Amino acid sequence: MRHLLQDLKFALRTIARNPWTAILVIFALALGIGANTAIFTVANGLFLQPLSFPDSQELVQLRQEESSGELNPALSEVAYGHWAGAGDVFESVAAYSFALQGYGLAADDRQMYVQGSRVTGSFEQVFGTSLARGRWFDAEEDRPGGPKAAVVSHGLWQSRWGGSEEILQQTLSLNGEPHRVIGVMSADFSYPQNADLWISLQIDPSSQDLSRYLMVTGRLADGVSLEQARSRLQPLSQQFNREFGLEEDLQLSLEPLSVFLYGDARPVVLLLLLAVSLVLLIACANVTNLQLVRSTTRRQEIAVRRSMGATRRRIAGQLVIESLVLSLFAAVGGVVVALLLLKVFFGLLSPGLTGNLPAVAMDSTVLLYSVGIALLTGLLSGLAPALQAGRGSLSTEIKEGSTISSSGAGWSSHRLQFLLVMSEVAVAVVLLVGATLLVRSFGELLSIDPGFEASGVASFKFIAPADRYGAGQPLETLERELRRQLEAEGSIETVALVNSLPMELGPSLTFIIPGLYQDGGSSGRGVAQWRSVSPSYFEALSIQLQRGRLLEDADRRGSAGVAVINRAAAERYFPNQDPVGERIHVGMPDMPALADPEPREIVGVVLDVKEDGLKQEAPPVIYVPITQAPDPLLGMLTDMGPLVLLTSGLERLQGVEDTVRQVMWQQDPDLLVIESRSLGHLVDQTLAPTRFQMLLITGLAGVSVALVAIGIYGILAYLVNRRRREIGVRMTLGGQARDIRGLVLRQGMRPVIAGSLLGLLAAFFSTRLMSHFVYGVTVKDPLSFVMVALLILAISWLAVYLPARRAARVDPIEVLRPRS
Repeated sequence: MRHLLQDLKFALRTIARNPWTAILVIFALALGIGANTAIFTVANGLFLQPLSFPDSQELVQLRQEESSGELNPALSEVAYGHWAGAGDVFESVAAYSFALQGYGLAADDRQMYVQGSRVTGSFEQVFGTSLARGRWFDAEEDRPGGPKAAVVSHGLWQSRWGGSEEILQQTLSLNGEPHRVIGVMSADFSYPQNADLWISLQIDPSSQDLSRYLMVTGRLADGVSLEQARSRLQPLSQQFNREFGLEEDLQLSLEPLSVFLYGDARPVVLLLLLAVSLVLLIACANVTNLQLVRSTTRRQEIAVRRSMGATRRRIAGQLVIESLVLSLFAAVGGVVVALLLLKVFFGLLSPGLTGNLPAVAMDSTVLLYSVGIALLTGLLSGLAPALQAGRGSLSTEIKEGSTISSSGAGWSSHRLQFLLVMSEVAVAVVLLVGATLLVRSFGELLSIDPGFEASGVASFKFIAPADRYGAGQPLETLERELRRQLEAEGSIETVALVNSLPMELGPSLTFIIPGLYQDGGSSGRGVAQWRSVSPSYFEALSIQLQRGRLLEDADRRGSAGVAVINRAAAERYFPNQDPVGERIHVGMPDMPALADPEPREIVGVVLDVKEDGLKQEAPPVIYVPITQAPDPLLGMLTDMGPLVLLTSGLERLQGVEDTVRQVMWQQDPDLLVIESRSLGHLVDQTLAPTRFQMLLITGLAGVSVALVAIGIYGILAYLVNRRRREIGVRMTLGGQARDIRGLVLRQGMRPVIAGSLLGLLAAFFSTRLMSHFVYGVTVKDPLSFVMVALLILAISWLAVYLPARRAARVDPIEVLRPRS
C-alpha cells in the first residue's frame, strides 16, 4: 500500500510536469470512453433494465405469424377472446387499441386535442397499473353498452384541472360523447406511450369480428416459461385456424414485451456499440504510441532510478499507475462527453423514432461501465511502455538517454509502433467502409419515387365528431363544402379528403372475388390496405392512372359501388388479366359487420404508392370513394382516428394554414385540426432512421480517421526527430531533399498500406452484419471499397508528407555540430 501511494503521488507530479501531454492523452481517451458510455447508456435503458411494470419479465406480446413469415401485431376481437381463454398459459390477457386515438376534449369555450387508448378491464391486472385517485373500470363499464367511463393520465389531470380533487366528479365530452372520469393514473405509468386517457373498450365476448385493430399483451401464469407457453399455444392456434377457416400455417407468436417494444432498436444500438468500440481501440492505440514516445524520452530518468535500486517490476508498475491515473481523469471527461453526445443522439432522432423509447439516463451501472472501460484502456495503453522500460544497458541509457540518437532507422526497432499504426488504419478502414455503404444507401433511398408528388401539398389532420360524421351523407356534405370554399382561394388548386396518409398506418381489409372464392378456402380471397378518398385525391397527389378511369364526382352515395386498385393488387390478385370490370366484395369474409353490402366494380388501376415506406415494396391497395364506404366502417374509422384534408398547389404551408382552420371552424366549430404539415416532411420522416444511422456512423468514422491521421503524424514526427543526425549524414554524403522526402514517405506509408489491406479484408467479411441497414447497394459493393481505400491513402499520405517535408529541410551543419 505504501508503494502504491508513492506511485500515485509520483504519477500526479509527472502529469503536472507535462500538462499538455496529459491533456492530449485525456482528451483522446475521453472521446472514446464518452462515445462508448453514451451508447451503452442507451443500450442499458433499452435492453438491460426491466420495464417499469411489476414483474415485467412475465409480460409477453401476442402476434400473428402470417404465411409470409411476417409477424403482425394487430389481432381481432375473436382472436383476443380465444387466447384470453388459455388459462393454463396466461394469468391474464389484455387488449387495447392498436394505435392511440385522437379525441376532441371540450375545454371551456374551446376544444383541446388528447390521445386515448381503448382498453379492456383486464389491462389493470396485466400491467399492474396504480391509480393516484379513484378506481379502474368495473365489470359493468367493461361490457358492451355499459356506461362510458375514462381514466385520465396524471399529466392531463395536472395540466387541465390543476390537480383538483373534484376530478372524479367531472364528465368529459370526447368527440361529442360524454364519459365520466372514474380515476387518475399514477404519475409513473405511461403505457401506451403518450396516452392522455384510457377508455373502456367494451368488447362483446360473443363477437365474431375478425377485423384486426387490437394489440394483445398477456401475463404468463405462475411457473410457465416462455418456451412452455409457445408449445402449449400451438394446438390452440390450429384449433383457431380450423374454426374460422384460416390458413393452416398461421401461428401465434409470443415474445417478451420488451423485445416487442424495443426490438427494432437493438440492431442499431449493437451496430453503434461496435462502432464506438472501434473508435476507442484507435484512441487507445494512439495513446499507447504517445506513451511509448514519452517513455523513450524518459530513458535517462528510468536509468537513474534503476541505478538507485529500483527494480524493473517497480518501474513498470509505476508507468502503469501513471496510465491508469490518466484514464481515470479521462473517465470523468468521458462522462461529460457522454452527456453531450446523448443530447446529440436524441436531437438527431425524429419524434417517430423516440415515441417508443423509454427514459434513458445514466445510472450506477453506466458509471461502473465507464470506470471499467477507463481502467481497461489505461491498462492496455500503459502495458507496452511498462514492458519496454528498463530493457537497455544501464550505462548506455544514462549516457545517451538525453540525446537524440540515430539508432533505429525506420520501423526496424519500432515494430510495436508499426503494428499499432497498422491496426489503427485497419480499424478506420472498417468503419469507413460501413459509413460509405450507409451514405450510398441513403443516396439510393433519395432517388426512389414514392409514387406521389409531395411538393406543394399540405395535410391537415382533424377530428370530426363520430356521432355527426360517422356516416356517408354528412361526410359527403362536409367534403363538398370544404372543397368548394377552399378551392375558391387563389392559392389552393385541389382539395381532397382521405382516411389516412401514404406511408402512415392505415387499415387493411380482406376481400373476396365472387366466382373464385370458395367458402373456407384461400382461392379468390385477398387482403389489401384500404383508402377511402374523395375523387380529387389522385389529382392532389399526382398519382398516375395505368388503365381504366379514376374515381369521379358521380361516384357518390347511392350510386353503384366502385373501386380503384393499385398495380400491386392487380398483379397479385388478377395475374395475366385486366382487372377493370371485375368485381370484389370488400370486407368479406372476415369482417361481415364492416363489409360492403354488395360487391363493387373495379373501374381503374393506378401506379403504386410506397405506402409502407421507401424501402418496402408497395402493398396491394384498394381506393374507395369516401362517401361510398359502409356506414359501420366509416363510423369506426371516424371514431378511431383523425381524417386528413389535403391541399395542393401551395408554395408555403403558412400561407394556407390559417385559411383552412378558419374555413373548418366556420363549417363546424367542433372540427378540430390537430396537425398540419407538408407532405415533403412526411416523406423526409421516412428517411429519418437511415439518416440517423448514416450521420452517427459517418461521424464516428470521421473521428477515427482524424485520430489515425494525428497518430500517424505524431509517430512519424517523432521518428524523424530521432533520425535527424542520420538524415544530416545522408545529406552530407550527397543525399538530395527529394531523396530524404521519398525515404520518409516510403517508410511512413508501409504500415498504412498494410493496415489498409488488412482493413479491406476485415470489412469484406464483417460488412454482412450491415445487411439489415443498407438498401440499393450490396455489402460487398466494390465502389465503396475502392473509395475508402483511396480516401484513407490520401489522408494518410498527407499525414506522412508533413514530417517528410520537415525531414527534407534538415540543416546538416546544425544537426552534426558537436555538442558541448
